Amino acid sequence: MTRSLVKTRAVVRLLATCLLSAGILWQLARYDLLDLALIKSAFLHNKVWIGMSVCTVGISSFLAGIRFHRLLALFSVQASFKDALISGLLSQALGQWMPGSMAVGEVLRFGLMTGLAPRRNPVGHGLSITGVKSRIGMVSLIDRFLGFGAMLSLGGLAALALLVQDGESVRASPAVPLLSAISLALGAAILTMPLLSGSVMRRLLAFFRKAGVEETTPGAGSSLQRKGIIPRTMRWLRMMVETLGTNTTRRNWVVIPLLISAGIAIVNPLSFYLSALAIGRPIPFPIILAAAPFTYIAVLLPLGFAGYGGQQLVVAGVFALLGVSPETVVATSLLQTTIVLAVQTFLGGAGAVLSLDRLRAILKSL
Repeated sequence: MTRSLVKTRAVVRLLATCLLSAGILWQLARYDLLDLALIKSAFLHNKVWIGMSVCTVGISSFLAGIRFHRLLALFSVQASFKDALISGLLSQALGQWMPGSMAVGEVLRFGLMTGLAPRRNPVGHGLSITGVKSRIGMVSLIDRFLGFGAMLSLGGLAALALLVQDGESVRASPAVPLLSAISLALGAAILTMPLLSGSVMRRLLAFFRKAGVEETTPGAGSSLQRKGIIPRTMRWLRMMVETLGTNTTRRNWVVIPLLISAGIAIVNPLSFYLSALAIGRPIPFPIILAAAPFTYIAVLLPLGFAGYGGQQLVVAGVFALLGVSPETVVATSLLQTTIVLAVQTFLGGAGAVLSLDRLRAILKSL
C-alpha cells in the first residue's frame, strides 16, 4: 500500500467520523435532547465545578502514569517515571482526537515505549530486544485489564447498592440487577486473568517448551522458530506467559497497581459528577459509577470525532436505563468531553515539549 493511499484513507476516515459526529449531534438537537444553554451557563456561573472537574482529569492521568511505571518495573523493563508518564499523556492526547480513541491511544503508547526500549534496555541477561518489547506489550495489556476490571467491579457494586436503596424508579428498572450482575462477573473474570496461579503458568510454560517455542533465539532449533505469523505469535505468547508467571510467584505484586486502578475508577466518574453539578443538574454518584463500565464502550469504538456525538448517544441510552433524563446526560457528557479533550491535549502538548529531542529520536528509530 503506497504512502499516498494511506494518507487518503486516513483523510476519508477522519471526514467520515466528523460527519458521523455532526449527524448524531444534529439528531440529538432535533429531538430536543441537546441543550447548549446548560453548558453555556456552566461556564458563566459554575466555574468552580468546572475547575474541580479539570483537576480530576489531571489526577487520573497522573495516577495512570504511576500505575504504568510500577508495572514496567515489576516486569523488569527499565523506564523512568518521566518516560512512562509522558508516553501515557501523549497517547491520551493524540488518541482522544482520533477515531476509537482508547484503542489508538494504546497503540501510540506502545509505539513510544518500544521506541525507548533498545536504548534503556540493552540486549543481554538472556533478554532480547524482542523480549523487552514483549514485556512492554504485557505491561500495557495488564494495565488495561486492571483498569477495566476495577471499573467493572466498582460499577457492579454501585449497581448492587442502588438495588437496596430507596427509590422506586431505580428498583423498578430490570436493568439495574442486570448491570450489576454483568459488571461483577466481568470484573471478577478480568481481574483474575493477571492473577492466575503459578501452577497454571508453569503448565502453560511447559507446553510452550515442549512445542519448542523459545523466547530469545528465533531461527535456531525447532520448526516453530522460523519466520511467519504463527511462529512469531507463539514466541510472543510464550514470552507473555513466562513474564507473567515470574510475577505470580510474588503474591503481593498486584496490590499497589490494583489500588491505583481503584482510585482511577473513582476519580474518572467524579469528573462526570462534577460536570453534572456545573450544568445545574446533579446526578447521584452511585448511578454514575454503575453506568461507567457500559459508557466505556463509547471511548473504545470510533463513534465520532474526538468523543463528540456517538459518546453522548451511548451515554444517554445507558443512563436512561437508570432513570436519568437524556437531556441532563447529553449536556453533562458534552461538557465532560470538552474538559477531557482540553486537559489531555494540554498535558500531551506539555509532555511533547518537555521531551522534544527524545521524541525525535524515537520517531527516527521507528
